[in-house]
Amino acid sequence: VLEAVDLPRPACKDRSDMAHSNPYVKICLLPDTKNSFQTTVKKKTQDPVFEETFSFELPYREVIRRTLELKVKDFDKYSRHCVVGHVLLPLQNVNLARPSRLWRPLAQCNPDAEEYGELLLSLNYLPTAGRLNVDIIKAKQILQTNLVRGADPYVRVSLVVRGRHLKSKKTGVKKNTLSPSFNESFSFQIASPELREASLVITV
Repeated sequence: VLEAVDLPRPACKDRSDMAHSNPYVKICLLPDTKNSFQTTVKKKTQDPVFEETFSFELPYREVIRRTLELKVKDFDKYSRHCVVGHVLLPLQNVNLARPSRLWRPLAQCNPDAEEYGELLLSLNYLPTAGRLNVDIIKAKQILQTNLVRGADPYVRVSLVVRGRHLKSKKTGVKKNTLSPSFNESFSFQIASPELREASLVITV
């Protein structure tokens, strides 16, 4: 990903700070959106220069079935990630044997299709002990919350029964990462009859 020029203002830009954007690019090979990369955030510019390289490992026969999506986003001072536009490039139309520079115009994309990352967890309940065990394993591709460093994520787990928050626990903070590994376990005491009316609220 080399550069972009004349980026439009994102729709959710703060009206008190219309001078510049803080753009970055998220890259994936459609239809797979889980394995993705993103560039660093470039502060206060509509003409960002990235010059960053990313690699996807897959066989050639699979490559030509994929479409490269480059989604330009803006990171504002309220930690919102606004979609500016995207480029869709079917790889079957690209001569991959000869490296070349390609300029493509940005197109609008559906803001409702925004991704917020993924969280891997494990649940089990021991009826004899009346204990609900929650294992928070890892997260990936969470949204950046800091213009300079990325994010310092942690996970909060709350047990809610009939609308009442009974207990909350949280993991340790993982510094400067968008794909943290937690591997932490929590236990909540709850009787079997109450389990049907219980919910877990998990916040990253």
